[in-house]
Amino acid sequence: MAIKIYDEINKNPSAKELIKFGATFLGGMAVVGALYFFVLHREPLAKGLWIAGGVVFLLSFIPPIARILYILWMGLGITMGLVTQPIILVVVFLVLITPVGLIFKLIQRDTMKRKLDKGAASYWEEYKETDDPATYVKQF
Repeated sequence: MAIKIYDEINKNPSAKELIKFGATFLGGMAVVGALYFFVLHREPLAKGLWIAGGVVFLLSFIPPIARILYILWMGLGITMGLVTQPIILVVVFLVLITPVGLIFKLIQRDTMKRKLDKGAASYWEEYKETDDPATYVKQF
């Protein structure tokens, strides 16, 4: 079974989309380069990032080369997403959902009303009925 995750990449981007990609890459490299230059004081690395951004921007005007760079960059992004997505979801679960669940357990809060009442004939909750047809559109 083949994974078709990379099928999402546009294999034939338009010239406008390629130039937009080049401009975005240039802007991103300018920001990251500025961070390295002004905050981390890594001048050679900053200049390298600025040069790389400029080169990719200029190459974005040559469609065959820009298309290859575009596909490679989008493939790298999808690959990074495949690696980071499960990690981020585990962290969110452990940092947000687990503590809330433990707190609810400690204070014995049961928002779903799952406690069984052996004396209850039914668990049906009565709600007032309405004949107004507008409630079908706006239910909550």
